[in-house]
Amino acid sequence: MNNQNKEIKKWEEIEKVKHKGLPKNKALNNKFKHIIQIPDSKPLKILKAINERIIYEIKNESDITPVNNLINIVAHTDILTIAYAQIKGNKGATTPGSEGIEADSTNMNLINKLSEQIKNNTFQWSPTKLVLIPKPGKPEKRPLGLPDFTNKLVQTSIAIILETIYEPQFAKVNANFGFRPKMDCNKAIEEKKRKTPGMLYCLEADIKGAYDNVDHQILMKILSKHITCKRFLNLIYKGCKAGIITQNKYEDTTLGVTQGSICSPILFNIYMHEFDIFVKEKLTELLIKHNNKKK
Repeated sequence: MNNQNKEIKKWEEIEKVKHKGLPKNKALNNKFKHIIQIPDSKPLKILKAINERIIYEIKNESDITPVNNLINIVAHTDILTIAYAQIKGNKGATTPGSEGIEADSTNMNLINKLSEQIKNNTFQWSPTKLVLIPKPGKPEKRPLGLPDFTNKLVQTSIAIILETIYEPQFAKVNANFGFRPKMDCNKAIEEKKRKTPGMLYCLEADIKGAYDNVDHQILMKILSKHITCKRFLNLIYKGCKAGIITQNKYEDTTLGVTQGSICSPILFNIYMHEFDIFVKEKLTELLIKHNNKKK
């Protein structure tokens, strides 16, 4: 953003944008130069304000104020264009989904069309094409969703907004190191070493079919705690219910978030954040009881 704007200096200040950045492609960068140079991008300023407010509320241990009027942000051409820039360079960007639409067929006309469809509540999610891929070192295979590029664009725009709202909350608990900006297994190990220098053992466990068993109703109930924009929530809900196509057959999605969907990691993180809070509070309670018994 223009340095003359004191409130938001550059568009990379949005955490997800800062983490992913623009692809290292001069032609692509030039194509969206008008977005990068916008001196007063309203949706970015709003997202920055939301993020800073939530950080402030968490720091002061006050209730987080629910966020409303998000549908116009997710539909804004600035956000959709940033989403395009993020995923254009991805390896899977040119893989067609169930409708055969891929990145190379996307341009500003389509972005404008998507923007209007989201605003008018006429955007239709297409079913996700599901393929089975081998698990390294295991005989079974895992399902991987291949959404169309239009779906990816909207999913990425949603993810940008969700990360703005929930990343400060994840950071407060600091128990989740998966699919978050600048977080990975190494960071998790470093954190455990720092907090428990005398640790001799560490348990590793896995939730079988984790993404496949996300309850949509519970997910929406969790989201509605901090988001009151019904149209935005409905957009997410319809995406969860869009169905899958496997072996050329359509199936309803009554449960789960599809692996391969750009939204799925953060939706699953939001879903499991409730569990992280429960475990942290329960363990703290048990430790206090244990220490009191020792006295």
